[in-house]
Amino acid sequence: MLWLSVFFVPAFGMRAFGSRKASNEMNLLLSYPFLPIEIVLGKWLGGLCILCQVLFLTFPMVITIGVLGKPDWGVVMSGYIGGFFVLGLMYAVAILASAIAKDEVSSFLLGSCLLFALIFLDVDALKISALPDFFEQITRHTFVASPAHWFAEFTSGKVGFFAALYFMILTAICLWLSSYQIDGYRRTSYVLM
Repeated sequence: MLWLSVFFVPAFGMRAFGSRKASNEMNLLLSYPFLPIEIVLGKWLGGLCILCQVLFLTFPMVITIGVLGKPDWGVVMSGYIGGFFVLGLMYAVAILASAIAKDEVSSFLLGSCLLFALIFLDVDALKISALPDFFEQITRHTFVASPAHWFAEFTSGKVGFFAALYFMILTAICLWLSSYQIDGYRRTSYVLM
């Protein structure tokens, strides 16, 4: 699910702010009496609702598995909770990429690269013996920064406090950086084209 989402979610989020910068829609949006964090949260919540509907469309598969076998429903529910947290974080990163980039294509590329880098922190390929000892010691601890590591906790049937806290903190940081970028557009009183 994670590797597919690396390309799907930025493609979904690349139009959050990207196309509005080229036209004068961003200037109109910033002229309203909304705070930048309200604009970003509104876009994030709207997109998250659509992504949750996409996640809910996988539920007939769960019903089929329930009819054919005896799944552990606790693991199924914790997997859905983890999927919700992962989609929320990935969409927040996609909104951040859209707020930073000038157009939609660069927003997609930046969002995909950011998500790929976050997920790749958990890959065991980083633990190559050809790396110097200093880098090898660092790569032994980078898995903690990866959403793949924390999502694995949800898929094992545990809804951990620290896993949920990781997703909430990283999502809040991405949304705050997005609102900071949008506030920068407001302070300069023009949108870069």
